Formats: sequence, structure tokens, C-alpha cells
Amino acid sequence: MEISSGQLKQNRIVKMQRGVIAAGRSLDNKARALWGEPEFARNGGYSRHSPYRAAMITLTYRDGVEWSPLHIAALIKNYREWFKRNAKAPFLYVWTVELQERGIPHYHVVVWIPKGVMPPLPDQQGWWPHGMSNASFAKSPVGYIAKYASKGDSQSGHHLPPRCRLWGHGGLAIAERAEIAFANAPRWLKGVIHHDAHPVKAVYETVERVAVFTAGLYTHFHEKVTRKAGWLLKAGEGRGGFYFSPFEIEGFSPSGITLSHRGVIEYLAPSGDSFLIPYGANA
Repeated sequence: MEISSGQLKQNRIVKMQRGVIAAGRSLDNKARALWGEPEFARNGGYSRHSPYRAAMITLTYRDGVEWSPLHIAALIKNYREWFKRNAKAPFLYVWTVELQERGIPHYHVVVWIPKGVMPPLPDQQGWWPHGMSNASFAKSPVGYIAKYASKGDSQSGHHLPPRCRLWGHGGLAIAERAEIAFANAPRWLKGVIHHDAHPVKAVYETVERVAVFTAGLYTHFHEKVTRKAGWLLKAGEGRGGFYFSPFEIEGFSPSGITLSHRGVIEYLAPSGDSFLIPYGANA
């Protein structure tokens, strides 16, 4: 079967949206666990007694400023260091990128802020010298970030530049990222693992020693290394097990890629035993 470049692009955006929503939920749950349930005033905003607030920060570029993937990374680094010095609390955040109609990316960031802490605006602090920033508080931070995560590229015909990450998050321990890992897993894998299995992309490597003979006489051993991409489970009962896709890339075409369907999911247990799980092409 063939997957067009348009389908690949759409799949990437859908995966990003799932990841952003899962990250937002996990971070919001962590904020509640750390600081308590948020409190709201009659007008719908946060009460001054609320143990934390979620801030929505938008970062835009001035005309003539060239985008770089290092910009958002530098901003996050500055915020993380500021929180470490001034808040004495973990920096909980999730961000996503959106393409403006003029073809320039801009960013939407949600930050969870404990009571009594007020971080500076990025442009006023010198952390975002590339344009402007503005911030407001979000009663529904997950809904806010999900709205922008669904947009991806604009309708203007422009596309996101190369090396542009679609989203990111931080502040969660590995054990707290299980929902995000499951959300980012392919559909075929979700049907055979538990939601807390924490699957991650990984390469399974085997090394085989092969004897080399010259003129019928043994000369030396050669190590043959075989690598295969799959999904490694990092938690749960199947921790350490590998799953391999029922689809294989056959080649590339002018419009996308061509896949073949093997009909089975291969599972390699931590014990080393291998199993084949039937999987229909339309499952």
C-alpha cells in the first residue's frame, strides 16, 4: 500500500495533537498533586487563594527575523533556570508551534505556576528578543493547548521550516510520562499493550560471531551486527520486551512511501522468546 506525503504530514500532526493533549493532562494532574486543586473566583478566573495557576504564553516573531530551532530551546532553558532559582518548584510546561498566514512559526506555551510566583514576560526579560510575547491565565490549560495543537501548517500554502519541532514538554519524571508514550504509539501497538507500558522507539541489536575461512582453513571470527527498529516497553509486566511493526517500507515513490503488510506483529519477550501475533491490514 502507498502512503502519500500529504498523509504522512497529516499523521504527524495527529500524533502531535495526541501527544500535546496527553502531556497537558499529565502536567495538570502533577500540578494538582503538588499544590492542590485550583480555586476559581465568581468571574471564572483564578481565585487569589488558588494554590497554582496555568499561564498561556504566546511568542511571535517580528518581520525580518529569521526563525531558528534554537530560539524555543533557549527560552525553555531560561525559564527552567529562573524557576530553579526563584520558585523552588519544578518547571511544568508544554508548548506547540503554529504557522502564521505569512509563513512564520510562532509558539504557544502553557506553564503551571505555584501560588506566590510570577515569572517575567520573555520579551521584557530579554529571553525572546525575536519579537513579542504576551500572557494570560487559562482556566482550562489542556483545552487551550489542544486548540492550537490541531492546527499544524497554515492554509496559506506555507509549510513549517525544516528541523522545526512541532511540540515539547517538561517537568515530568519518566514514570509520569506513560500516558504520553502511549498516545504517541502507533495504532497497531496500542492494540496489544497496556496503557502504562511506556513504549519508546528503540533499535534492537544482535551480534553474531561468524567464522571466516580462507582456502578451507579457519582464519578468524567476524562479528555480524544486525539492527532492527521497534518499540521497547519500559514499564509494566512486559518491561524489556520489543514489538516490531507488521508493516515494512518497500520503497519510495514521487508521492510518498510504499509499505508491505506482513500480517503479523513480532514480539520478542525479555526472556528471548519470540512470538508472532496475527494482525489484519485493516485492524
